[in-house]
Amino acid sequence: MPERKSRRTDVLIVGSGAVGVAAGLEAHEAGAQIIVIEKEAHLGGAAAISGGGCSCVGTRLQREHGIEDSPDLAFDDWITWGEGAADEAWARFYIEHSNADLYQWGIERGVQWDGLQQQEGNSVPRWHRPAGGGGGLWHALYKRALAQGLTDWVTCMAAHDLIVENGRVTGVVAVHQETGVEQALLARTVILGTGGFASNLDMVYTYRPDLRRHRVLEGSHVGATGDGHKMVQRLGGVLTHMGDIWFYVYAVPDHRDPRDKRGLVVRGIPDAVWVNMQGVRFHNENLTGGASGSRAVMAQEPAECWCIIDSTMAGGLTVSDPYYYVPGTSNRDPAKVQALLQTSPHITQAPSLHELGDQLGVPSTTFVETLSRYN
Repeated sequence: MPERKSRRTDVLIVGSGAVGVAAGLEAHEAGAQIIVIEKEAHLGGAAAISGGGCSCVGTRLQREHGIEDSPDLAFDDWITWGEGAADEAWARFYIEHSNADLYQWGIERGVQWDGLQQQEGNSVPRWHRPAGGGGGLWHALYKRALAQGLTDWVTCMAAHDLIVENGRVTGVVAVHQETGVEQALLARTVILGTGGFASNLDMVYTYRPDLRRHRVLEGSHVGATGDGHKMVQRLGGVLTHMGDIWFYVYAVPDHRDPRDKRGLVVRGIPDAVWVNMQGVRFHNENLTGGASGSRAVMAQEPAECWCIIDSTMAGGLTVSDPYYYVPGTSNRDPAKVQALLQTSPHITQAPSLHELGDQLGVPSTTFVETLSRYN
């Protein structure tokens, strides 16, 4: 093997998303030297393009809204909603630590929580919205990290193997995506924050072969391809709950993707109406989660639907993809969002419901009756 260039540090973090920025801050505050590597050209991972909401229990924001909550109530909610699939020890640990170690921890580091919602499966509102969504949450922590002196963030550096010495992981082998130069990064502690695998359809279908009959789009961060899972497996690590994949259906195919595999998550249109290919409304659109909205769409024949909005609602539409953000933020770029509405072959506009029904390829009379009854 050719000799590799190497670097040493106390803590090496692979992945710059939620895990990377939070673990980096914690370790740096404890006095450790940190290197964070990210395989993409931009930092932030899936966190920076997410909605960013965090379920927290017993917070000051809940009390200010007159909401009484407790770890026991949250645990009962989650175990019931999980229908026996939840890891109860982890659920209990998370719930009991969510106030001090997530909500309060974030406030102390610049995160602003500006709203509450009652999400499916929760008997009280405990979904806390960070100002600016996932991008706002991540940028607040990143800004704090830079101010504290955590400045060693290396982009375009993809880890592909773990280094093992005397039975313990002591680093990773990574390659620079632009130069092709391989590097060994050595550390006393290695943290894998490499995210999920929802942008690797081969892995998705491996763990959920039942989904092969559906058209599944890559909607997660482009870097969520299961790299960390594969590295752990090669060392004999055991992966659990791999089939518990949470799908959203409020999306549209990305017409800019030459592979025709990616989807664009569309948010900000709470009053949209979903109709199936028979022109009929089939679901309560307030329930959009993987256990409700996704199941409802996948039960249709065919398993797809149209999402109907008007021009006023279009003004609040957001697209969870960095291309549609104002650079360096998670704020929508109005011009690019408008261009998507005008140019996507998967989005149709018409001046009347009758004409829209004809263009959508659904029974027009049924479609008009459905929308009229809803209105």
